[in-house]
Amino acid sequence: LSNGWTFQSVPHKVSAFSTLPTAPHANDSSITVCANSALRLNTNGASGLSYQWLRNDTIIEDAIFPNLFLTTNNWLEGGYRVIFSNACGSDTSSTTNVNKIVSKQVKITSNDPPTFCNGDSVVLIADSGFVSYWWNGSYMLGTPIHIARNGGIKEVKALDSNGCLSIASLLLTKLEGNEYNINITQ
Repeated sequence: LSNGWTFQSVPHKVSAFSTLPTAPHANDSSITVCANSALRLNTNGASGLSYQWLRNDTIIEDAIFPNLFLTTNNWLEGGYRVIFSNACGSDTSSTTNVNKIVSKQVKITSNDPPTFCNGDSVVLIADSGFVSYWWNGSYMLGTPIHIARNGGIKEVKALDSNGCLSIASLLLTKLEGNEYNINITQ
């Protein structure tokens, strides 16, 4: 251009839509999940659509992506739906009802003190009523008892009949005694 300005053309992507988006319409469904788990609700993620998730027909702020990730920190029970939109309009999916199972939390008890001497052990007992137990990563079907011979953090993971996992831990301290050689002279 003669005035010292330059002109640059920037390509733009233009999408043309001739129909309304079609949201998946199935019968309403329900999902039951453990209270301490995460959940992902999925859409087909088609290009050219925008998304807005709803909980109990109320907009979820910043939930504008094809998938909705729900963790123990941000989800509640309720009916979840998504609005699919394009330049021609919008459509809303069927409802997915999310229900939480509030399961029992495992606890560790012991009749022994958490501090013990070298050569001793501590019997740890997890609450009963769980299907299986993992003590420090070792699987023990239906066995809530663990004998600890070393100090450190002892962890139990317990699985209930609903498939919900509960975790508890306890710190044990093992006192390392000094060994003495005794020489008796006469």
